[in-house]
Amino acid sequence: MTGFRFLHAADLHLDSPFKGLSHWPAPLYRRVRKAPVEAFRRLVDFCCRQRVDFVCLCGDLYELQEGRLEGALTLQKGLWRLHEAGIRTFLIRGNHDPDDGRHPRLQWPPTAHWFSSRQVESVPFYKEGKEVARLYGFSYPVAAFRDSVVHQFRRDADAPFAVALFHTNVDGMGGHENYAPSRLRELLAAGMDYWALGHVHQRHVLHRSPWVVYPGNLQGRHMKEPGEKGGYLVEVTDGAVTKLEFVAFSPVVWQTWTVDLTGVDDEEEMLERIREVFRAGRGLSAEEKMQETVTIGRLVLAGTTPLAYRLQRTEVLDDLASLFNAELGWDDGQDDGEAER
Repeated sequence: MTGFRFLHAADLHLDSPFKGLSHWPAPLYRRVRKAPVEAFRRLVDFCCRQRVDFVCLCGDLYELQEGRLEGALTLQKGLWRLHEAGIRTFLIRGNHDPDDGRHPRLQWPPTAHWFSSRQVESVPFYKEGKEVARLYGFSYPVAAFRDSVVHQFRRDADAPFAVALFHTNVDGMGGHENYAPSRLRELLAAGMDYWALGHVHQRHVLHRSPWVVYPGNLQGRHMKEPGEKGGYLVEVTDGAVTKLEFVAFSPVVWQTWTVDLTGVDDEEEMLERIREVFRAGRGLSAEEKMQETVTIGRLVLAGTTPLAYRLQRTEVLDDLASLFNAELGWDDGQDDGEAER
């Protein structure tokens, strides 16, 4: 059987509003505001460079309720680039971009397939004239879609390799609305080889062989979505997944560092403890090192210390921020000409 590779991503939120950040320095705010668009551009660049066979984008691709065009136009541009590179795309709609008639009427490339919101449908994927995979998918017809449709996903007996695209909450995972609810046991019973999930913004591999995978969102939107964000590169050989590799695409990484100052009674030791935490937490992935990446950090000073009286002063905290920005080569976001890392 012919081998193939595909990229699995979800929750692009291309025109995420990033509310509550408008008071930030303008250059930094602009970079954060454009981060989802840049993350998608990196995804497209990667897929073209790696010459993947197809891409699965699993819902919440842009913010339909915002009524803007930026997200849809960004998606359209990226899909046309993939089309020109000979890469097919398979897409479903989620609770942020349901198939409810409000979408802008745009011309999508013929290699982009949007799955139906009426029922689960299947589409074959051919390589070198042979069907090597069959993809199943379902799009939300409305935003608050709480019906269970998992029973509609059933592998055809003649499917060479079955991929299911589903925007769902598996086993009621916390922190997310229980839309299109499903149970892991139901997914496993459907006979699929790979469940390409969306909706949950944290990366999770819920099961292996068959694979049940959340890639998380493409770009973190706040401190509660920390760390690298991206998608999974999936390699299939002889009808089985032989490699699952996370690839970071997010140009902005949110990070929180906690420093325990319990018993620390002098400023020099405090500074050294902070430096140790920063040194341990600054690792970047190979993909991040290839491209400019902004880290937005929050430093939490915890524990009981005689220095607490000093650390409660805003001026002292500002001094610490300036010191470590300088030591680490970080920018405070004020100068548009400075690169942040």
